[in-house]
Amino acid sequence: MTGYRKTFYGTLEDKEVELNSVTIRDLSGSTDKASANGESILVNIPVGAMRVVFAYPATLNDLSSVTDTNGLGAEILSGFSVTNVDVNGYNGYEAKSYKVYYIDYANPNDTANSYTFTISKEG
Repeated sequence: MTGYRKTFYGTLEDKEVELNSVTIRDLSGSTDKASANGESILVNIPVGAMRVVFAYPATLNDLSSVTDTNGLGAEILSGFSVTNVDVNGYNGYEAKSYKVYYIDYANPNDTANSYTFTISKEG
């Protein structure tokens, strides 16, 4: 058996919540395999969201794109902030550094949407 680190994503209804290991692991979405450079992941944004979060192992490249589905595929990566957070593995296993991209809204999201996050293929 070989272990892997998931990619975590989802939304928060409070943009003041600290982005730490517990918050990242508690997000509503995660991959069931290790993510890879060049991969794209669709994230649903529900009504009421105040913050969108996308976190993946820091050993991978930076994001190359975030597209807004309701915004006719507009590129919105420049609106995201990025930080590094040490995220524990399953059952509190050794923490690894994750790149955490997030965007905060001024008001709660009023229309369901989705964003496509793409990890750069080239480093």
